[in-house]
Amino acid sequence: MTCFFFLFAYALAQKAPILPLRWHFTPPTWTNDPSLLYNPLTRVFHDYYQAPISATPYAPWSPQGGGEVWRHMTTTDFVSFQDWGPINLTKGEGTGSLVVLNDTYFVRTFSGRGGTSIGGTGDADAAAWVDLPPFPRMPGPPTGNPFIGDPFLFYDVEGSEWVLLVSSCLGGTNFSSCVTPRVRKYTAIDLLTDTFSAVNESYFVGPPSTGPRSECPRAWRFPNAHLLIWSSPAQTRSIWFLGSATRSEFSSSASGFLDAGTFYAATLSPLPSAPQSFSGETSLLVGWVFDMRPIDPAIKWQNTMSSPRYISAAPDGLRLQQKPAPFLLERRIALLWEGNLTSDASGSGGTFFLPTQATGSSIWVDAQLLAWSPSCKGSNSTSGTASVSGFQWGLLLLSSPDAQEHTSLYILNGTKFVADNTKSSLDPAMRSGIFSASTSPASPGLNALTALVDTSLVEGFAHSDIQGEAVITVRSYPTRPDSQRVAVQISPPQGLGFCIDVKLYSMP
Repeated sequence: MTCFFFLFAYALAQKAPILPLRWHFTPPTWTNDPSLLYNPLTRVFHDYYQAPISATPYAPWSPQGGGEVWRHMTTTDFVSFQDWGPINLTKGEGTGSLVVLNDTYFVRTFSGRGGTSIGGTGDADAAAWVDLPPFPRMPGPPTGNPFIGDPFLFYDVEGSEWVLLVSSCLGGTNFSSCVTPRVRKYTAIDLLTDTFSAVNESYFVGPPSTGPRSECPRAWRFPNAHLLIWSSPAQTRSIWFLGSATRSEFSSSASGFLDAGTFYAATLSPLPSAPQSFSGETSLLVGWVFDMRPIDPAIKWQNTMSSPRYISAAPDGLRLQQKPAPFLLERRIALLWEGNLTSDASGSGGTFFLPTQATGSSIWVDAQLLAWSPSCKGSNSTSGTASVSGFQWGLLLLSSPDAQEHTSLYILNGTKFVADNTKSSLDPAMRSGIFSASTSPASPGLNALTALVDTSLVEGFAHSDIQGEAVITVRSYPTRPDSQRVAVQISPPQGLGFCIDVKLYSMP
């Protein structure tokens, strides 16, 4: 009993160190809602993110935050970042979007006091913005619930018009009494002179199960499907819808979580090498990754931005595929370990720690399920039959040598991707949970994993016939300095043998 009490007291005494991220953005303040603008002339990405007026770790709407502004950050590679502080917005606050108007002029729109504001800049550094009169440039008030917010601006090449999508809802009379989420659509021919006209104040009405209102709508036109995403404050998730869109209506054929973990306010951007329009085979995607730790006034940064991802519609038009942006592959420093772990037909499995050189808190791991053969890489080895009942396999990350602390990513029965950070920290103040994403009925099953780890951030991608059919991002805050090991877990059903092929790389 004395020994148990000692161990219990020791566990309670642990406090997770809050370390800065090594290759994700560590903001100088609380942050959320990234909005990207790419300048093709300077080849620089500009991120404008919501933050408190003063540099604090508190949310803008809290008494300690005292109001909100947009802060300005730039990056060329999403690994190194420069924060420029608040920008000179004079008539608004909240979340918005940005577009390239022409070779020298950029436009932003955002929620503001009294409506939606449009502003512009000819500054190549995209820092000196001015409001474009009149303000606001929206017809109003809208019918039904008048709440509008988080405007998304883009140019529709096919319709030869500017489109403004805004989050809204049905039911009630104001923001707090929303009942059903919806997106309103407005258009204008000339962005700088026209007032936007309402096309459909219920351009898309979502299922009530996604929450009472939508936030941060975004849209993209893939060659084989239209994409609409929004974030649900009730579910604290970004939700995707694939379907078809006309000028006046969007209809959904399939939907799901864009990321089943601590990921919100997803935003889309054209690729640097592509025309700056919101259409094409692939879009760049980032989102707000929120912390799961108590606020500490001594540590200014709170929350971050995800790794950049490439997102596209699967060939069937009913699923999304996501993968880390290919240019991140260039940031991998070295291959630390490559090998395989097997479970034979006796059904025996277990936890297999990789060699000590395959450790770290800043790593990239690829793992693939292969049908078992003696060599595991012989000509008889093929992609494993993923959808096997009773079969679980995956990775332990940021693990102590005894697995007292660890974060688990695993695939269950080939149909469910799970992230579990309930044992990621001995610090009882750290919030944790079990997050899961299921495959589409059209999927042949999940048979591979990719994990990106950066100090306290774990981004997991589960692959089927397409990359990243299921994605989960979680936070982990180990207290032990030796919680940097990686292990493979295999729990096969009796009579089936499998092999897990693993490659582990170091990151900056």
